Amino acid sequence: MGSLPQELSMCKQLTHVDLDNNALSGSIPPWLGDLPLLGELKLSSNNFTGSLPLNLFNCWILLVLSLDYNSLTGNLSEEICKLTLINVLKLNKNQLSGQIP
Repeated sequence: MGSLPQELSMCKQLTHVDLDNNALSGSIPPWLGDLPLLGELKLSSNNFTGSLPLNLFNCWILLVLSLDYNSLTGNLSEEICKLTLINVLKLNKNQLSGQIP
């Protein structure tokens, strides 16, 4: 088990992150929201815990967000509405609560 390396935060040209099924753990790092070209984030089937970082919703060009099959908790924030271009949103098999705004 491990976490996402902080060094990835320096990859400002990164457009896709696909790390499904890698036994990653800990919190989803807020710096993912600082990647200006991120269009696809797949972190399904890992062991992420905690709430969704609000900074993640700053990725306004995000088309795919797959966070299913983790152990995420907390309420869905209104900030999720910032993802106006989202085509795929997978949040199932977590312990999230509330409605999608």
